[in-house]
Amino acid sequence: MKLRQVFMILLFASVYVSGFPSMAAPAQESYNDRPDIFQINPQRTEFDANWESIKKAQLIFVAQLLELYPEKQLYFLARDGEYLFDLAQLATKGTSDFNRIHLINVSRSNMRDRNFVAYLDQQGISEQSLLAGKEIILIDSGYNGSIPDHIKFQFSDQASRNIQSQFILSKDPKIPSSRSFLLFLNKNAHQLNPKNSTELKENLLAYEHLEKHNRRSTHFKKINGTYHPMSPVKDPKAESSSRVDKIIASMQASENVAVDPEKSLERRADLLADWNLSSSQNFFIETRKMFKKIRQSLITENYQDLQSLRSGMLMVKSENTRNQIFDSYLLDAHDILKSQGVKLKINKVDLLRTTLSRKAPMCRSIY
Repeated sequence: MKLRQVFMILLFASVYVSGFPSMAAPAQESYNDRPDIFQINPQRTEFDANWESIKKAQLIFVAQLLELYPEKQLYFLARDGEYLFDLAQLATKGTSDFNRIHLINVSRSNMRDRNFVAYLDQQGISEQSLLAGKEIILIDSGYNGSIPDHIKFQFSDQASRNIQSQFILSKDPKIPSSRSFLLFLNKNAHQLNPKNSTELKENLLAYEHLEKHNRRSTHFKKINGTYHPMSPVKDPKAESSSRVDKIIASMQASENVAVDPEKSLERRADLLADWNLSSSQNFFIETRKMFKKIRQSLITENYQDLQSLRSGMLMVKSENTRNQIFDSYLLDAHDILKSQGVKLKINKVDLLRTTLSRKAPMCRSIY
């Protein structure tokens, strides 16, 4: 075959493929197409007892974030932070706190994309904004802190000081955990050390495995002037004949096993319906007040007020359960305030002992 003929065949093939985008590249979807929580119709759906516990845990965690990180910008990391972000938007709608709530899609698969820094800048996280005094909290389920570390690495040392993190469960001693959330997954969470508890790590999977609307984002694409986190609809490596590709596809499949847009939408509709109940909103309001008073009492060293707060939790009938919940509130507040540079003179064991009418258990594991 002559060279000219080969050239013409290749040219025809390239034109043919370019005319059919689905053949040229795998189908992709934008994370920005995920329905807004305010566009969803509330609809109660019976799931399981674990989901009911998670909804209560989220109410407490969002109240905790708003009161223990006052004035700071709260950035929920997708995908595990999706449901928390939805609830935070619902809970702050019509208030000044609403503008503090953000959602960014950052994963191990897209955080080394060439458009990563431009995407962060678009979302309000930039060298300039941080140096100007913007303080942000990155909120994720957990666990090692590699994603927050990578985000901070994009900026100067001075700018990155204004980036901190809050996890549900953290292995990193510099990142606080939320026993207040974990208590609704494990009744002994207030007595376990989040930094080394395999039990709590297993509990967290129940939350991380909730259905997701999109597959994990792999890159960012600029569409009409806006950077979108993009996900493949299907993994092209799974259909490859390459053994290496198949191994990679198998590893990635575990990350996308929970992808179920319809089920995710049902949970979000149920979350919205649950929030619309006056009992849920009243519980949230009272929990915010509780965290605000705990924060003030710890800063002013007014431990007598903490004793009154503990005994005043009459909405929890069981004294044992009341102590478990309040202990988790205190421990979380103590850790978060210290992570913010607040000088607290009392350690956590003495804090529990001081606020209990009986002797507190000497449990080193809470450290």
